[in-house]
Amino acid sequence: MPQCLAGRTRAKDGRSYLISLIDSNAVDRDEANRQRESMMTKAALTLKANPEAAFRELMTSQQERDKYNREARQQQKRDIIESNEGELFSFRCGMCGKHAFLSREIGVYRGSLYVVLDRDFSQQMRMKPHPKPKKLGQDSTIIGKIFCEKCEHDWGSLARVQSSYYPSIRIAQFSLVNVVSTEAHTYRKWKNAPFEVEKLDDLQPEYSVEVPIDLLKKLKKL
Repeated sequence: MPQCLAGRTRAKDGRSYLISLIDSNAVDRDEANRQRESMMTKAALTLKANPEAAFRELMTSQQERDKYNREARQQQKRDIIESNEGELFSFRCGMCGKHAFLSREIGVYRGSLYVVLDRDFSQQMRMKPHPKPKKLGQDSTIIGKIFCEKCEHDWGSLARVQSSYYPSIRIAQFSLVNVVSTEAHTYRKWKNAPFEVEKLDDLQPEYSVEVPIDLLKKLKKL
């Protein structure tokens, strides 16, 4: 929305005027910014008023609390993984519930690409060129998007590593079902996964997926 802020608020006793359309939310944003600025000013004055020794003690206490909370979260994750040791999880489409792959069929390459290690996985998905391809490293490029073959729910990306193609999965797009207890859960990030993901130093060509010839021609141009 068109808007204009005229005046000098930083000058002593200065004034400013916000001009915007009636249906614009610029006034609300400006008020929120003013409140944040006031809070920052109060915080800075409070810190300035405290003796340096008290400030150092406060910072040390906060760092110790942060460390304790991090270690508690890490221990909680270790406990969950240990309790699920030997358990198998079915990754099911977050939209239609179709089974896609098992937890033992996935590995993480260079800490960022969570790759399905099943050559037949290409039959479960549809592939399209990525609207914004990007390089992840010297040998890795996000080159395409992958979708559920049944409902076309977004599953993640298609990565080109050297000259082969691998599906890279987003865990948030799936429901994880324990194949024994049938309990189902969703997770926003891989770091919260209830199982240990195998770390991969390299990707074997036999785990790559076959890309349709017509799509392959488009991908090679990217």
